[in-house]
Amino acid sequence: MLVGPRAGAIRADARTYPAIDLRIHEMAPDRQIALLESGQTDVCFLRCPPPNADLIHERAEAETVRLVLPWRHRLVGAPVSLADLAGERFVFLRLADYPTATYLWDRCVAAGFTPIVAQQAVEAASLTSLVAAGLGTAIIPEFVARLAHEDVIYAPLEGRPIRADVYAFWMRAKQPRIENFVRLVQGGESAKS
Repeated sequence: MLVGPRAGAIRADARTYPAIDLRIHEMAPDRQIALLESGQTDVCFLRCPPPNADLIHERAEAETVRLVLPWRHRLVGAPVSLADLAGERFVFLRLADYPTATYLWDRCVAAGFTPIVAQQAVEAASLTSLVAAGLGTAIIPEFVARLAHEDVIYAPLEGRPIRADVYAFWMRAKQPRIENFVRLVQGGESAKS
């Protein structure tokens, strides 16, 4: 999903390099890395760095997570820590495909409980709809909370922030052009002009 700094960077990049055919593809993290390694794509954005020494990566966007609750949930309006969610049913990104989902699972375990996963989704934006349908609660990257939904409440988690930073990845051989694009993403507001 293209929101925030990435959307602004794409607009700025298209103005700066109008002759370059910029194409956006959404896909699972392992597929992104495979296409990057094979030279079929130039840059990808992921939340968890893959273990590949040939890839350059830099943090492109700093982000934390938020809690999504059905609007009549017992915890709405109360300060909520991760440990307060023990026993809740969750909707998660598909654990087999998304390292971020595994990372969030591990944070729950570190808080003293194993999440009860009632439903898994492929797209982060789908998690909000699943919560609205009453299938559970969710922990989402904060960008998803920008997508208003009248049947849910977005709430911060108390305690030490849980990071959901976005990293840009590219191959060493394509460094100068890609680094410029990553700088546009990191610039955020300045890339929106």
